[in-house]
Amino acid sequence: MALSPEDVIKKSFSATHLRRGYDETQVDDFLDEVVVELRRLLAEQDDLTGQLDDCRSGQYDGGYAGSAAAFAGGASVDEEQLEQVRREREQLVAEIEQLSGQLDSRRAEVDEFEGDAERRVEAARLKASEAESQANEELEGRLQGELLELQQKVESTRGEAEAAEARLAELRQQVSEAEQAVSQAQAQQDVSQAQQGDGSGSGAAAVGAVAAGATVARVPAEDPTKIIELAQRLHDQHVAEGQETKERLISEGDEYRERVVTEADTTAQNLIREGQEKHDELVATGQAEHDKLVNEGQARHDELISTGQGEHDRVVAAASQQRDSLIGEAETKRTNILTDLESRQSSLSGQIEELKTFESDYRTKLRGYLADQMDFLDRNGDGIDDRLQ
Repeated sequence: MALSPEDVIKKSFSATHLRRGYDETQVDDFLDEVVVELRRLLAEQDDLTGQLDDCRSGQYDGGYAGSAAAFAGGASVDEEQLEQVRREREQLVAEIEQLSGQLDSRRAEVDEFEGDAERRVEAARLKASEAESQANEELEGRLQGELLELQQKVESTRGEAEAAEARLAELRQQVSEAEQAVSQAQAQQDVSQAQQGDGSGSGAAAVGAVAAGATVARVPAEDPTKIIELAQRLHDQHVAEGQETKERLISEGDEYRERVVTEADTTAQNLIREGQEKHDELVATGQAEHDKLVNEGQARHDELISTGQGEHDRVVAAASQQRDSLIGEAETKRTNILTDLESRQSSLSGQIEELKTFESDYRTKLRGYLADQMDFLDRNGDGIDDRLQ
Protein backbone atom coordinates (compact mmCIF):
# COMPACT_ATOMS: atom_id res chain seq x y z
CA MET A 1 0.00 0.00 0.00
CA ALA A 2 1.41 3.40 -0.99
CA LEU A 3 1.66 5.73 2.00
CA SER A 4 1.36 9.45 1.32
CA PRO A 5 1.93 12.37 3.69
CA GLU A 6 -1.81 13.09 3.59
CA ASP A 7 -2.48 9.57 4.87
CA VAL A 8 -0.14 10.13 7.79
CA ILE A 9 -1.70 13.51 8.62
CA LYS A 10 -5.29 12.22 8.39
CA LYS A 11 -4.60 8.98 10.26
CA SER A 12 -6.66 8.66 13.50
CA PHE A 13 -6.79 6.02 16.23
CA SER A 14 -9.76 4.89 18.34
CA ALA A 15 -9.60 5.66 22.07
CA THR A 16 -9.41 2.79 24.56
CA HIS A 17 -11.98 2.23 27.31
CA LEU A 18 -9.80 0.85 30.10
CA ARG A 19 -6.98 3.41 30.07
CA ARG A 20 -6.11 6.69 28.44
CA GLY A 21 -4.37 6.88 25.06
CA TYR A 22 -4.76 5.09 21.76
CA ASP A 23 -5.22 1.49 20.87
CA GLU A 24 -1.82 -0.21 20.94
CA THR A 25 -2.65 -2.58 18.10
CA GLN A 26 -3.67 0.22 15.75
CA VAL A 27 -0.55 2.25 16.58
CA ASP A 28 1.67 -0.80 16.03
CA ASP A 29 -0.04 -1.58 12.72
CA PHE A 30 0.38 1.99 11.52
CA LEU A 31 4.06 2.03 12.49
CA ASP A 32 4.47 -1.27 10.64
CA GLU A 33 2.92 0.34 7.56
CA VAL A 34 5.37 3.24 7.84
CA VAL A 35 8.30 0.79 8.08
CA VAL A 36 7.03 -1.19 5.08
CA GLU A 37 6.69 1.98 3.02
CA LEU A 38 10.19 3.12 4.03
CA ARG A 39 11.62 -0.25 3.02
CA ARG A 40 9.76 -0.09 -0.28
CA LEU A 41 11.19 3.36 -0.97
CA LEU A 42 14.67 2.12 -0.14
CA ALA A 43 14.23 -0.88 -2.45
CA GLU A 44 12.95 1.43 -5.20
CA GLN A 45 15.92 3.68 -4.65
CA ASP A 46 18.30 0.73 -4.97
CA ASP A 47 16.54 -0.34 -8.18
CA LEU A 48 16.82 3.13 -9.65
CA THR A 49 20.44 3.29 -8.62
CA GLY A 50 21.08 0.00 -10.44
CA GLN A 51 19.35 1.25 -13.58
CA LEU A 52 21.46 4.39 -13.63
CA ASP A 53 24.78 2.58 -13.26
CA ASP A 54 25.22 2.27 -17.05
CA CYS A 55 24.88 5.98 -17.74
CA ARG A 56 26.80 7.52 -14.89
CA SER A 57 29.68 9.81 -15.54
CA GLY A 58 32.60 10.17 -13.15
CA GLN A 59 31.63 13.50 -11.55
CA TYR A 60 27.91 12.87 -11.68
CA ASP A 61 28.26 9.35 -10.38
CA GLY A 62 30.17 10.53 -7.35
CA GLY A 63 27.57 13.10 -6.41
CA TYR A 64 24.73 10.67 -6.87
CA ALA A 65 26.46 7.92 -4.90
CA GLY A 66 27.03 10.32 -2.01
CA SER A 67 23.38 11.36 -2.07
CA ALA A 68 22.20 7.72 -2.14
CA ALA A 69 24.48 6.79 0.76
CA ALA A 70 23.26 9.76 2.75
CA PHE A 71 19.64 8.81 2.03
CA ALA A 72 20.22 5.17 3.07
CA GLY A 73 21.99 6.26 6.25
CA GLY A 74 19.18 8.70 7.13
CA ALA A 75 16.53 6.04 6.56
CA SER A 76 18.42 3.59 8.79
CA VAL A 77 18.71 6.19 11.55
CA ASP A 78 14.98 6.99 11.30
CA GLU A 79 14.09 3.30 11.53
CA GLU A 80 16.26 2.97 14.63
CA GLN A 81 14.51 5.98 16.17
CA LEU A 82 11.11 4.43 15.46
CA GLU A 83 12.27 1.17 17.04
CA GLN A 84 13.49 3.09 20.09
CA VAL A 85 10.13 4.86 20.40
CA ARG A 86 8.38 1.50 20.20
CA ARG A 87 10.62 0.06 22.93
CA GLU A 88 9.95 3.07 25.16
CA ARG A 89 6.21 2.69 24.61
CA GLU A 90 6.37 -1.01 25.51
CA GLN A 91 8.38 -0.12 28.61
CA LEU A 92 5.72 2.40 29.65
CA VAL A 93 2.98 -0.17 29.11
CA ALA A 94 4.91 -2.69 31.25
CA GLU A 95 5.39 -0.06 33.97
CA ILE A 96 1.67 0.76 33.95
CA GLU A 97 0.83 -2.95 34.22
CA GLN A 98 3.28 -3.27 37.12
CA LEU A 99 1.65 -0.33 38.91
CA SER A 100 -1.77 -1.86 38.30
CA GLY A 101 -0.47 -5.08 39.87
CA GLN A 102 0.81 -3.11 42.88
CA LEU A 103 -2.57 -1.42 43.23
CA ASP A 104 -4.30 -4.81 43.11
CA SER A 105 -1.85 -6.04 45.76
CA ARG A 106 -2.67 -3.03 47.96
CA ARG A 107 -6.37 -3.72 47.52
CA ALA A 108 -5.79 -7.37 48.45
CA GLU A 109 -3.95 -6.21 51.59
CA VAL A 110 -6.89 -3.94 52.46
CA ASP A 111 -9.33 -6.83 51.98
CA GLU A 112 -7.15 -9.05 54.15
CA PHE A 113 -6.99 -6.36 56.86
CA GLU A 114 -10.78 -5.98 56.76
CA GLY A 115 -11.16 -9.76 57.05
CA ASP A 116 -8.79 -9.81 60.04
CA ALA A 117 -10.72 -6.96 61.69
CA GLU A 118 -13.99 -8.82 61.17
CA ARG A 119 -12.46 -11.99 62.63
CA ARG A 120 -11.23 -10.06 65.66
CA VAL A 121 -14.65 -8.47 66.12
CA GLU A 122 -16.30 -11.87 65.87
CA ALA A 123 -13.82 -13.24 68.42
CA ALA A 124 -14.64 -10.34 70.76
CA ARG A 125 -18.36 -11.01 70.36
CA LEU A 126 -17.82 -14.72 71.02
CA LYS A 127 -15.73 -13.90 74.08
CA ALA A 128 -18.43 -11.55 75.39
CA SER A 129 -21.07 -14.20 74.77
CA GLU A 130 -19.00 -16.85 76.56
CA ALA A 131 -18.39 -14.49 79.48
CA GLU A 132 -22.10 -13.69 79.63
CA SER A 133 -22.97 -17.40 79.53
CA GLN A 134 -20.40 -18.14 82.23
CA ALA A 135 -21.76 -15.32 84.40
CA ASN A 136 -25.30 -16.61 83.92
CA GLU A 137 -24.19 -20.14 84.83
CA GLU A 138 -22.40 -18.88 87.94
CA LEU A 139 -25.45 -16.82 88.91
CA GLU A 140 -27.74 -19.78 88.31
CA GLY A 141 -25.46 -22.01 90.40
CA ARG A 142 -25.40 -19.53 93.26
CA LEU A 143 -29.17 -19.14 93.12
CA GLN A 144 -29.60 -22.92 93.08
CA GLY A 145 -27.32 -23.19 96.12
CA GLU A 146 -29.21 -20.46 97.97
CA LEU A 147 -32.53 -22.08 97.05
CA LEU A 148 -31.31 -25.48 98.25
CA GLU A 149 -30.13 -23.92 101.51
CA LEU A 150 -33.49 -22.19 101.93
CA GLN A 151 -35.29 -25.45 101.26
CA GLN A 152 -33.14 -27.18 103.88
CA LYS A 153 -33.88 -24.40 106.37
CA VAL A 154 -37.61 -24.64 105.60
CA GLU A 155 -37.48 -28.41 106.09
CA SER A 156 -35.67 -27.88 109.39
CA THR A 157 -38.27 -25.31 110.49
CA ARG A 158 -41.03 -27.65 109.40
CA GLY A 159 -39.45 -30.46 111.46
CA GLU A 160 -39.28 -28.19 114.49
CA ALA A 161 -42.91 -27.21 113.98
CA GLU A 162 -43.90 -30.88 113.72
CA ALA A 163 -41.95 -31.62 116.91
CA ALA A 164 -43.78 -28.75 118.60
CA GLU A 165 -47.10 -30.13 117.36
CA ALA A 166 -46.17 -33.57 118.73
CA ARG A 167 -45.24 -32.02 122.06
CA LEU A 168 -48.53 -30.12 122.12
CA ALA A 169 -50.42 -33.34 121.34
CA GLU A 170 -48.58 -35.07 124.18
CA LEU A 171 -49.49 -32.24 126.54
CA ARG A 172 -53.09 -32.42 125.40
CA GLN A 173 -53.08 -36.17 126.06
CA GLN A 174 -51.72 -35.57 129.55
CA VAL A 175 -54.42 -32.95 130.15
CA SER A 176 -57.03 -35.42 128.93
CA GLU A 177 -55.69 -38.07 131.28
CA ALA A 178 -55.75 -35.55 134.11
CA GLU A 179 -59.35 -34.67 133.29
CA GLN A 180 -60.25 -38.35 133.29
CA ALA A 181 -58.55 -38.73 136.64
CA VAL A 182 -60.53 -35.76 137.98
CA SER A 183 -63.74 -37.29 136.68
CA GLN A 184 -62.91 -40.61 138.29
CA ALA A 185 -62.04 -38.82 141.52
CA GLN A 186 -65.34 -36.95 141.43
CA ALA A 187 -67.20 -40.20 140.83
CA GLN A 188 -65.32 -41.88 143.63
CA GLN A 189 -66.18 -38.97 145.92
CA ASP A 190 -69.83 -39.42 145.14
CA VAL A 191 -69.53 -43.15 145.87
CA SER A 192 -67.74 -42.41 149.10
CA GLN A 193 -70.42 -39.99 150.24
CA ALA A 194 -73.01 -42.63 149.41
CA GLN A 195 -71.28 -45.26 151.51
CA GLN A 196 -71.02 -42.66 154.29
CA GLY A 197 -67.38 -42.89 154.94
CA ASP A 198 -66.82 -46.66 155.41
CA GLY A 199 -64.70 -47.29 152.40
CA SER A 200 -63.79 -43.66 151.61
CA GLY A 201 -60.12 -43.96 152.53
CA SER A 202 -59.30 -46.84 150.25
CA GLY A 203 -61.45 -45.49 147.35
CA ALA A 204 -59.89 -42.05 147.53
CA ALA A 205 -56.44 -43.58 147.57
CA ALA A 206 -57.23 -45.66 144.45
CA VAL A 207 -58.59 -42.65 142.59
CA GLY A 208 -55.53 -40.56 143.52
CA ALA A 209 -53.21 -43.30 142.34
CA VAL A 210 -54.91 -43.55 138.98
CA ALA A 211 -55.39 -39.78 138.40
CA ALA A 212 -52.18 -38.06 139.42
CA GLY A 213 -49.61 -40.78 140.00
CA ALA A 214 -47.04 -40.12 142.67
CA THR A 215 -48.07 -36.46 143.08
CA VAL A 216 -51.69 -37.25 143.94
CA ALA A 217 -50.62 -40.08 146.25
CA ARG A 218 -49.03 -37.54 148.55
CA VAL A 219 -52.45 -35.90 149.23
CA PRO A 220 -54.38 -37.28 152.16
CA ALA A 221 -56.88 -39.92 151.06
CA GLU A 222 -59.61 -38.38 153.06
CA ASP A 223 -59.56 -34.99 151.02
CA PRO A 224 -60.85 -35.56 147.44
CA THR A 225 -61.44 -31.80 146.92
CA LYS A 226 -57.72 -31.11 147.04
CA ILE A 227 -57.15 -33.90 144.58
CA ILE A 228 -59.57 -32.26 142.18
CA GLU A 229 -57.95 -28.85 142.66
CA LEU A 230 -54.50 -30.36 142.09
CA ALA A 231 -55.65 -32.07 138.90
CA GLN A 232 -57.24 -28.84 137.70
CA ARG A 233 -54.03 -26.95 138.36
CA LEU A 234 -52.02 -29.55 136.50
CA HIS A 235 -54.47 -29.32 133.62
CA ASP A 236 -54.33 -25.55 133.46
CA GLN A 237 -50.53 -25.57 133.80
CA HIS A 238 -50.02 -28.10 130.98
CA VAL A 239 -52.52 -26.31 128.72
CA ALA A 240 -50.82 -22.95 129.35
CA GLU A 241 -47.37 -24.44 128.75
CA GLY A 242 -48.54 -26.12 125.53
CA GLN A 243 -50.20 -22.96 124.27
CA GLU A 244 -47.15 -20.88 125.16
CA THR A 245 -44.82 -23.38 123.47
CA LYS A 246 -47.05 -23.47 120.42
CA GLU A 247 -47.17 -19.68 120.12
CA ARG A 248 -43.42 -19.47 120.72
CA LEU A 249 -42.62 -22.06 118.08
CA ILE A 250 -45.03 -20.51 115.58
CA SER A 251 -43.58 -17.05 116.21
CA GLU A 252 -40.02 -18.34 115.91
CA GLY A 253 -40.93 -20.22 112.71
CA ASP A 254 -42.58 -17.13 111.21
CA GLU A 255 -39.63 -14.93 112.16
CA TYR A 256 -37.13 -17.45 110.79
CA ARG A 257 -39.15 -17.86 107.59
CA GLU A 258 -39.42 -14.09 107.12
CA ARG A 259 -35.71 -13.66 107.82
CA VAL A 260 -34.68 -16.48 105.47
CA VAL A 261 -37.03 -15.31 102.70
CA THR A 262 -35.79 -11.72 103.09
CA GLU A 263 -32.15 -12.86 102.98
CA ALA A 264 -32.89 -15.05 99.95
CA ASP A 265 -34.65 -12.17 98.15
CA THR A 266 -31.80 -9.80 98.98
CA THR A 267 -29.19 -12.33 97.85
CA ALA A 268 -31.10 -13.08 94.65
CA GLN A 269 -31.47 -9.37 93.87
CA ASN A 270 -27.76 -8.79 94.55
CA LEU A 271 -26.78 -11.72 92.34
CA ILE A 272 -29.11 -10.58 89.57
CA ARG A 273 -27.80 -7.02 89.83
CA GLU A 274 -24.18 -8.22 89.80
CA GLY A 275 -24.88 -10.50 86.84
CA GLN A 276 -26.60 -7.68 84.93
CA GLU A 277 -23.75 -5.28 85.71
CA LYS A 278 -21.22 -7.90 84.58
CA HIS A 279 -23.27 -8.53 81.45
CA ASP A 280 -23.52 -4.81 80.69
CA GLU A 281 -19.80 -4.38 81.32
CA LEU A 282 -18.89 -7.25 79.00
CA VAL A 283 -21.29 -6.04 76.31
CA ALA A 284 -19.95 -2.48 76.57
CA THR A 285 -16.36 -3.74 76.44
CA GLY A 286 -17.10 -5.94 73.43
CA GLN A 287 -18.94 -3.13 71.66
CA ALA A 288 -16.11 -0.68 72.37
CA GLU A 289 -13.56 -3.20 71.08
CA HIS A 290 -15.74 -3.82 68.03
CA ASP A 291 -16.07 -0.09 67.30
CA LYS A 292 -12.33 0.41 67.84
CA LEU A 293 -11.40 -2.39 65.45
CA VAL A 294 -13.92 -1.24 62.85
CA ASN A 295 -12.66 2.36 63.05
CA GLU A 296 -9.02 1.24 62.81
CA GLY A 297 -9.83 -1.02 59.87
CA GLN A 298 -11.78 1.71 58.09
CA ALA A 299 -9.02 4.27 58.71
CA ARG A 300 -6.38 1.83 57.46
CA HIS A 301 -8.56 0.97 54.48
CA ASP A 302 -9.07 4.64 53.60
CA GLU A 303 -5.36 5.36 54.06
CA LEU A 304 -4.30 2.48 51.80
CA ILE A 305 -6.92 3.34 49.20
CA SER A 306 -5.93 7.02 49.25
CA THR A 307 -2.21 6.20 49.04
CA GLY A 308 -2.69 3.61 46.32
CA GLN A 309 -5.05 5.82 44.33
CA GLY A 310 -2.71 8.81 44.63
CA GLU A 311 0.27 6.73 43.56
CA HIS A 312 -1.76 5.22 40.74
CA ASP A 313 -2.96 8.63 39.54
CA ARG A 314 0.56 10.07 39.76
CA VAL A 315 2.14 7.21 37.86
CA VAL A 316 -0.65 7.12 35.29
CA ALA A 317 -0.41 10.89 34.82
CA ALA A 318 3.38 10.72 34.48
CA ALA A 319 3.13 7.77 32.12
CA SER A 320 0.42 9.48 30.09
CA GLN A 321 2.46 12.67 29.92
CA GLN A 322 5.59 10.77 28.90
CA ARG A 323 3.60 8.70 26.42
CA ASP A 324 2.04 11.83 24.90
CA SER A 325 5.48 13.42 24.75
CA LEU A 326 6.96 10.34 23.08
CA ILE A 327 4.05 10.07 20.69
CA GLY A 328 4.38 13.77 19.88
CA GLU A 329 8.09 13.37 19.31
CA ALA A 330 7.48 10.27 17.22
CA GLU A 331 4.84 12.03 15.16
CA THR A 332 7.15 15.02 14.73
CA LYS A 333 10.01 12.74 13.70
CA ARG A 334 7.70 10.82 11.42
CA THR A 335 6.51 14.06 9.81
CA ASN A 336 10.09 15.24 9.42
CA ILE A 337 11.11 11.86 8.01
CA LEU A 338 8.23 11.83 5.55
CA THR A 339 8.94 15.42 4.56
CA ASP A 340 12.62 14.60 4.10
CA LEU A 341 11.70 11.47 2.14
CA GLU A 342 9.39 13.47 -0.10
CA SER A 343 12.10 16.07 -0.59
CA ARG A 344 14.65 13.38 -1.40
CA GLN A 345 12.17 11.63 -3.65
CA SER A 346 11.59 14.88 -5.52
CA SER A 347 15.33 15.44 -5.70
CA LEU A 348 15.86 11.90 -6.96
CA SER A 349 13.08 12.32 -9.51
CA GLY A 350 14.75 15.52 -10.73
CA GLN A 351 18.11 13.80 -10.84
CA ILE A 352 16.54 10.90 -12.75
CA GLU A 353 15.05 13.30 -15.27
CA GLU A 354 18.37 15.07 -15.56
CA LEU A 355 20.07 11.72 -16.05
CA LYS A 356 17.54 10.73 -18.70
CA THR A 357 18.07 14.07 -20.48
CA PHE A 358 21.81 13.68 -20.13
CA GLU A 359 21.54 10.13 -21.45
CA SER A 360 19.50 11.24 -24.46
CA ASP A 361 21.88 14.10 -25.23
CA TYR A 362 24.85 11.84 -24.66
CA ARG A 363 23.46 9.17 -26.97
CA THR A 364 22.69 11.79 -29.65
CA LYS A 365 26.15 13.29 -29.37
CA LEU A 366 27.69 9.82 -29.28
CA ARG A 367 25.81 8.79 -32.42
CA GLY A 368 26.95 11.97 -34.18
CA TYR A 369 30.50 11.46 -33.04
CA LEU A 370 30.45 7.81 -34.11
CA ALA A 371 28.96 8.77 -37.49
CA ASP A 372 31.68 11.34 -38.00
CA GLN A 373 34.33 8.79 -37.09
CA MET A 374 32.82 6.25 -39.48
CA ASP A 375 32.84 8.84 -42.23
CA PHE A 376 36.45 9.64 -41.46
CA LEU A 377 37.40 5.97 -41.54
CA ASP A 378 35.58 5.53 -44.82
CA ARG A 379 37.87 8.23 -46.32
CA ASN A 380 41.01 6.46 -44.97
CA GLY A 381 42.06 9.60 -43.47
CA ASP A 382 42.46 11.30 -46.86
CA GLY A 383 39.06 12.85 -46.99
CA ILE A 384 38.02 10.77 -50.09
CA ASP A 385 35.26 8.28 -49.94
CA ASP A 386 36.57 4.74 -50.41
CA ARG A 387 33.62 3.84 -52.60
CA LEU A 388 34.66 6.53 -55.07
CA GLN A 389 38.23 5.32 -55.40
